[in-house]
Amino acid sequence: AIAAFMVLGAYYSLTFGKSTFNPPDFTPAAKFDILDFMTKFLPGSYDTVRPEGLPFVYSGLLTVVLVPIFFVSKKFTTREKIASIGFIGFFVISFLVTTLDLMWHGFQNPNWLNYRYSFMLVFFLLTLAYKGISAIRGVSEKFILGICSLLVLFVAVAQKQKLDTYLESENKLLAMQTVWLSIILAIFFLAVLCILKKERNPRKRENVAAILAVVVCIELFCNTLTMFIQLDGDVYYSDYSPYNNFLSDMRDAVDPINEEDRSFYRLEITEHRQINDSFALSTNGLAGSTSTLNKETIAFLKAMGYASQTHWSTYKGGNPVNDSLLGVKYIVDTKAGKVSPLYYDRHSTSMKYVVYENPYAMSLAYGVADEALSFDMTLEKSHLERLNLLVGAMLGSSDSAEIFYPVETESIEHDNCDRSYTDRHISFKKKNESAATVTITTHATADGEFFFFAPSDYTRPVKLSVNGTSKGTYFDGESDRIISLGIFKAGDRVSVKLTLEDSADLYLLDNCDYFYHINKEKLDECMTALKNNPQFIVDDDCPDNHLTGTIKTEKDDQAILTTIPYDEGWKIYVDGVRVDIQKSLDALISFNIASSGEHTLEMKYMPTAHLIGATISLLGIAVFAIMCIGEFLVKKIFKNRIKHTDDVLWVLEDIEEDEENLSEYPELPKKEISVKKLLEIFNKKTNTVETQENDDNDNNDNNDNNGGN
Repeated sequence: AIAAFMVLGAYYSLTFGKSTFNPPDFTPAAKFDILDFMTKFLPGSYDTVRPEGLPFVYSGLLTVVLVPIFFVSKKFTTREKIASIGFIGFFVISFLVTTLDLMWHGFQNPNWLNYRYSFMLVFFLLTLAYKGISAIRGVSEKFILGICSLLVLFVAVAQKQKLDTYLESENKLLAMQTVWLSIILAIFFLAVLCILKKERNPRKRENVAAILAVVVCIELFCNTLTMFIQLDGDVYYSDYSPYNNFLSDMRDAVDPINEEDRSFYRLEITEHRQINDSFALSTNGLAGSTSTLNKETIAFLKAMGYASQTHWSTYKGGNPVNDSLLGVKYIVDTKAGKVSPLYYDRHSTSMKYVVYENPYAMSLAYGVADEALSFDMTLEKSHLERLNLLVGAMLGSSDSAEIFYPVETESIEHDNCDRSYTDRHISFKKKNESAATVTITTHATADGEFFFFAPSDYTRPVKLSVNGTSKGTYFDGESDRIISLGIFKAGDRVSVKLTLEDSADLYLLDNCDYFYHINKEKLDECMTALKNNPQFIVDDDCPDNHLTGTIKTEKDDQAILTTIPYDEGWKIYVDGVRVDIQKSLDALISFNIASSGEHTLEMKYMPTAHLIGATISLLGIAVFAIMCIGEFLVKKIFKNRIKHTDDVLWVLEDIEEDEENLSEYPELPKKEISVKKLLEIFNKKTNTVETQENDDNDNNDNNDNNGGN
């Protein structure tokens, strides 16, 4: 209950598309071999965090040695042992069977980092290991020797097996970090546990325990180091220097803007270290990666021409039109120059970067024609044509704004591939293993920046070059977007070569334009008209979840489009009166302002799930507080009768001092005991004492009577 404020919020965010992102298969199936799984209890047993990875259940070799002691010790009841076996078995089956594993992950396949609940089994095993070491004197040295011998034998057998999930050492266990480290630790733990079992001197036992603790820490450190090295080889992690240097250089360019402009704006960078750089720089951007994805927002950004896939979006594919409509006011560019100076104004310069300001950038919310609120984002296969139609709809026209002007394709040539037609697509299939290319050519019809976009329903990654200069890949995750080909002069030849990779085929939608250039006059005309529409002037230094400001409308029932992803948690107030919100462009919040004139505008974000969760959390805290107070009062009331409550809650049977302290109450079991049970024992003892006192009094009375007689 206390965690409800977080759990319900997480569940609410998952409803935005994560739960329907990848339809799971609930057919029961085994996910791994048991022998492979058992090796995950050894140090240095990293395999991968990719979808094919095994559960991370390493909890230290000492745990592996101590858990069996718990099960053979007579100190613990058979009922507790059977329950523990059932608990462990349930988790192993959950790991192994796909259906149960899906249930643990909220009925959805995790995106990497599988078995995210495995820490619960680790915690439980550590608990059993603690109980095992408390009962160390209840087992023989031969039993401890047997456990360590079996462990060494298992490591030797596992070393000979080829484990398909492992990445290094020819798909086998690492010789030094896993095999020999495990053997050495098993021998050491055998010796130390035998000493702890026999040694009776408390001081010497403490010294041995200290040595044991140091060795366990060394084991954990070696395991961590090995795991990080293997993780780096598997998926890569950032080193400190590149991370720190990048952010330091980028802050030199970004911080002056944050200090100068205190209003709400969006800022993007053309050189990414990682997708979530905006969070590290404390800026508002379009790029981002999150497991609790908003499917509609990602699809919207892709339809606007940006690189956007599955659970992430990145600032690639930006141009003066989509940047302006989404309020990207500043762009930080490298000095090599990826941003066209034809449309953006140079704002400032730092040591490594140049900051450009977009003069056409719209506000967070701005007035549009009613046609824009019902615009269909699935119109047109080409992102560039869709942007033309969207701008036209915002200005109240059903026609294209013609900011992006198509340039006729002059020729499509191919080499070492067969050309055919398939489902409205031109298809190109490689003839043999040699390089296969498709070259699309045109000539610049005017001076300016030219763009390329090839619609396709069957995308396969290809390499793309322009007039012999490589532009990376196309049709993969980050390049299925609008591509800027550069600035050309009228009459220049523009040739795009697509090189097919491996045996993949290439499909291009037929009867469409692939090349476009921006009509600068149309861009100025349309963006100026939109800028003259009502713009939300956001107050300085507003928090992200509570935006305030003013907006001036020139007509009644003015349609306002925001660039905030649609979420029922947003509440919008015009002049203090809440207005209804609706979803527009399949992803964004929009609303209407009833009357013309100057208005105050307030936007608050507080989802109902958070309010319900916070209420439940407060109730949970209250209940917990009552429990704590109740326990305190019980102890205070019975403090004279409960002398050893703290001692008896958990007793290590091999600590003689505690046994001596408990000699007054031999009937107390040496395990967890409830307060109710304690009261029964003490009441029984008290009644016995009172009975004895009464008998003594009776005897005294009889003696007095006899003496009187």
